[in-house]
Parts: sequence; structure tokens; C-alpha cells
Amino acid sequence: MDSTTTYGNVNNKNKMTNKKWAVKRITVNLAAQEAEKLEKYCQQTGRPATDVIRELIRSLPVAEDAK
Repeated sequence: MDSTTTYGNVNNKNKMTNKKWAVKRITVNLAAQEAEKLEKYCQQTGRPATDVIRELIRSLPVAEDAK
């Protein structure tokens, strides 16, 4: 994996997809070790990096909005 690896679907940028969410593209700079670890995990699990990263983000604890 090199520093120019992109995750996601370029053709659906900022459009609704056949899935239930809108696409917002982000770029994440990873150290070589981090990129290798992600790639290895994806190879072992057969899951795309986009799904792995999305799942990790969803698992982040966030305080509820004060209303």
C-alpha cells in the first residue's frame, strides 16, 4: 500500500449511492506501519478498508448533544 491509496468510490463523490448514506470523501495520512497493518487486516478478513475504517469510526464514543 502506498501513500496515494484511496478508499471509497470516486464516481459517487457527494452523491447518494445505492446504500443508505451520502458520500463524504476524506483523506487520511497513515504512517507506513499503520497502512501495512490496515492492509494486512483487510487481507486476513476479506473486508475492504473503507468498511473497516467506517466501522471503527462508528465505534468511537461521542458525548450526546446537549439540547
